[in-house]
Amino acid sequence: MKILARVPLSLNKTIYNLSISYNTYEKPSYDEYLCCAISLLEKNTIEQNKYIDDITGKGSLNSHFKNVLEKTNKLSEDILKKSLRENLFPILKIYEYKNVIYFNDLKKIVIKDKIYSLDIKEINKEVITKIFNIGDIVDFKINLDNENSESDMYNVEMDDKNIYVELYSEKINIDIEIFRKLLQEQKNDMEKYEGKILNEITNNKYFYLNSSSYDEILEPDRLSFISKDGSKIWIKRDKLIQRKIFCINNIYFYTESNLEYAKQHRNYIIEAAAWILKNELFTIIETHLPLKIVSNIDDKNSFILTNIFLEKKHSSELAKYGLQLIKNNDKILNNEFKWSKKSLIKIKEICLDSDFNYIYKIDKNVGFNDIELSKIDDTILDEEDKKRKENYLSNLEKIKKEMNEMMGEINNSGIRESIKRVKSNNDTINFSKKYNKLGAHNKKDIDLMNEIQLKNRYNEIKELFNIYKKIKPLISK
Repeated sequence: MKILARVPLSLNKTIYNLSISYNTYEKPSYDEYLCCAISLLEKNTIEQNKYIDDITGKGSLNSHFKNVLEKTNKLSEDILKKSLRENLFPILKIYEYKNVIYFNDLKKIVIKDKIYSLDIKEINKEVITKIFNIGDIVDFKINLDNENSESDMYNVEMDDKNIYVELYSEKINIDIEIFRKLLQEQKNDMEKYEGKILNEITNNKYFYLNSSSYDEILEPDRLSFISKDGSKIWIKRDKLIQRKIFCINNIYFYTESNLEYAKQHRNYIIEAAAWILKNELFTIIETHLPLKIVSNIDDKNSFILTNIFLEKKHSSELAKYGLQLIKNNDKILNNEFKWSKKSLIKIKEICLDSDFNYIYKIDKNVGFNDIELSKIDDTILDEEDKKRKENYLSNLEKIKKEMNEMMGEINNSGIRESIKRVKSNNDTINFSKKYNKLGAHNKKDIDLMNEIQLKNRYNEIKELFNIYKKIKPLISK
């Protein structure tokens, strides 16, 4: 099986500029055609010049024809014949190509993003004609531009026998020894790695173990650990990051996977939780991380970890999750799992009135106050708590009765109207304010109050009643 990896290679690259001189053909003028004929038929320059003198005389055309003749004399016999036969005259042009890339170590040339298996010294007219589709090349020059041996990242395909480097979308076979020479040097003390180094090839995407990734894997990190399968795991806010180390052809690679907090990764999540607990990392983990952990594992471990996390870290969201575990799992209610008092107290703090029954069934000794106890069904209360609840509710009724009696006396006295006929003072003003406030709350409101609210209301009514008794004699005069 093959692996695919991104690796840093220091491929030596030399950039050249290529200048190509070549002929194109156009219909010749009369003077060009005539001079081609003279150059082809007469090789003696003296005789050639006599022909020109006879044709042009000593006028201005003489020098022009001799200049054209000078050009045609430089043409080969084949080109002269072609010019006369096909009525085409050669025009010299220059083509410049400035990015000939030569990979020295691979003996490969790249021109126009295409690879050619050539040494730079093997470039000739035939090669240029084939690559650039240019005919009738007169000459060419290759000039050095720059050299570069900096490391760059390349896609590499590797199996037990062959190594291929991807260049310009082509796979180039490279000798293993050359590959090692070009490869960025790796640290060779992997024996420090406490995890497992694998050598079997999988279908994963591989990364070269460079210096920075090496340091990340080996350097201590409080929120990372070696998993049971030998991989390195980092605990992050929204996921676990897993890296596995591979050694292939004595070269180290690693794979990286993002493990979301989800049921399919529960084994790794449980390991992460165990690491947090073992090293007491509660102060450095994200507030919401415990909830992500316990909500994505099996019920038994979810209970165990919720219980422990609640003991160590305050979280209302985790307490709500713990309550849901209790309500949805008979094993917890049947005491097959044991909650700590500390955890149950935190869960009790976020309970609604209807939820206290669940907590009481598990442990009645977690500090239920009278108000909480009054919300629990009599059918599950023990005798002592049942009596405590009865006494509490009885006392509430007594308070309510006394409050109603005081307000009843005030209302029936007619003092609210009578007070308007006397001269105001601090007491009458204070009475009116308090009465207007308290008179707006009827008996139905009182019936919905808890003990604390009732006692506060009782004190307010008692204060009003005392003012009433003080000003009553003044009103009666």
